[in-house]
Amino acid sequence: MKTHRILSWLLIAPLVALLYSCSSSDKDDNSQNSPIKVELHSIKILNAGADGTGILEGVVNEDKKLITFPAIDPNTDLSAVKFETELSEGAKLDQDTYDFTIPEGDSSIEKIIKVQNEKRTREYIVKLELDVIVYGGNFDKAVVYDHGANATVYPHFTGQSTRSSDFDGEYALIVSRKGGLSPHLLRLEDIKNGNVDNPIMLNTEDISGGIFALSAGKICQGRIYIANMAGPAIKVYMWETPESKPELIIDLPMLGAGTGRYGDSMDMYLDASGSGYMFFENNATGEIDRFKIKNFKEVEDQDIIAPVDKTKYKGGQYFSYSKIENTPYYIYTGYESPLMLVDEAGAPVGMITLQEGTRVPTAINQAKVVEFGGYRYLIGVTASRNANYLPQAVIVFDISKGKDIVEAFEILNETAKDANIVYEYTFGKSDTNSPGTNAGAKVVDDKLYIYGAADNNGFVVIEVPLNETE
Repeated sequence: MKTHRILSWLLIAPLVALLYSCSSSDKDDNSQNSPIKVELHSIKILNAGADGTGILEGVVNEDKKLITFPAIDPNTDLSAVKFETELSEGAKLDQDTYDFTIPEGDSSIEKIIKVQNEKRTREYIVKLELDVIVYGGNFDKAVVYDHGANATVYPHFTGQSTRSSDFDGEYALIVSRKGGLSPHLLRLEDIKNGNVDNPIMLNTEDISGGIFALSAGKICQGRIYIANMAGPAIKVYMWETPESKPELIIDLPMLGAGTGRYGDSMDMYLDASGSGYMFFENNATGEIDRFKIKNFKEVEDQDIIAPVDKTKYKGGQYFSYSKIENTPYYIYTGYESPLMLVDEAGAPVGMITLQEGTRVPTAINQAKVVEFGGYRYLIGVTASRNANYLPQAVIVFDISKGKDIVEAFEILNETAKDANIVYEYTFGKSDTNSPGTNAGAKVVDDKLYIYGAADNNGFVVIEVPLNETE
């Protein structure tokens, strides 16, 4: 029996010694007793950027064996990333370059690199993230300043006193006839602070004439323009500043006089030098009197364009003819017509046909296109003339797809479903016989401000921040 025990021990002892030897060795050589080390002291990327000369220094978390870098330029040749390292004596990386190509649609990638020294290795996870441009608005974090039917309707919108309003990112223009002639401005900061009892009242000296002396207005290039509502002739006043006296800049017969009235609404576009156009639609015929403007207030020419002849639709009593910046196109629409993309002469370039299930309602008005955070948005307000219409709401469509606005309209027409709507806010609840519906959108200090207003239903300002990078 004793002999058997001795033989057993002689057989087991080498195995125990072998196991002990394996358990005490350090495959990545973390042992202080080993002369061979595989330690990573520092690491840099040497070929960042489009020209391949940028350097990014990494941070090594030895506990997690994780290496992180600042966000890298997407133009970097990620298929051949070059590292510069400080390693233990005799150690080196297992490759000269590494493929960190990030799959399309992703913004980061993780891969393992190895430090080698003779037969010993140590692995590290390298995480690279693209320095991605901030894209679009974060509508989930939108802040609403509501002075509409959900809260307390701003008093100047009651009793059909205000049928025109505008917004330029600094002020909201309220063309009010409450208690007489009461046009005024509200500062954006006051609206945000809930201080709407502090309006800037516009001077109304020597304003007279028309069915209504003041009816439709716009803020353009820091100046204020308001027209009367008239038949055979129209007047337009300009305020150089909020404190200025009004200057009569247009007092002319309309070319289509005698067949309808003008001034329920107006639209205009001026560039920074004060050159552009002012538009008034004849309610009866749908023809548009177009005034060519220079130096902000001089009428250079007057003619008629007739998009109704080319599109078979007229904008109606509260039409809009909104210029799309940096293009030759306008969005022409009204509460009784579809959204139409037209050229300078009013000829149709694109149209949103109202297919079954569409979410681009006929009654959308004052449509605007704005670019924000690399995205392109179409913004409008629905007009509720009677119970058959949708309540007044701000609707925002993502029309970023498409190489230009023409293609974007084609795509919207094909896919005008819920998926295109990124934001919707209802601020009105009652219909009105005079749906003076207005919308505006401006980017101020990296925030998108959207404005919606409607007769009898007040107004709303919506503040949308930029999306943040991950």
